[in-house]
Amino acid sequence: MDIAVLAQIISPLATFVVAAGILYQGREARRARDDEDRPQIIVDTDYTGRFTTNIVVRNIGHGTAKNITFEFSAPLATTSGYDITELPYFKHEINFMAPQTDLPSV
Repeated sequence: MDIAVLAQIISPLATFVVAAGILYQGREARRARDDEDRPQIIVDTDYTGRFTTNIVVRNIGHGTAKNITFEFSAPLATTSGYDITELPYFKHEINFMAPQTDLPSV
């Protein structure tokens, strides 16, 4: 086999491998960018009040959250016996929450 024939066979294969690698890197970059813009909702407690504790729903992500629902494996009760999971935005849904915002409740 001549070296020119071998080069004609290997060249398109190498081009295909490089193009597949570039396509893979582009997809991974897009996936990482999408994950960065994803909303992240957490339920946190705020103990800054002297005699009160606030339950705070926070969107710590960089994306807008829509139609937020909550599920609890067990009810959360205060020391006075009030069921926190019966708060309106835990019982129903939150329609919209902007990035980097929080929704406190005493």
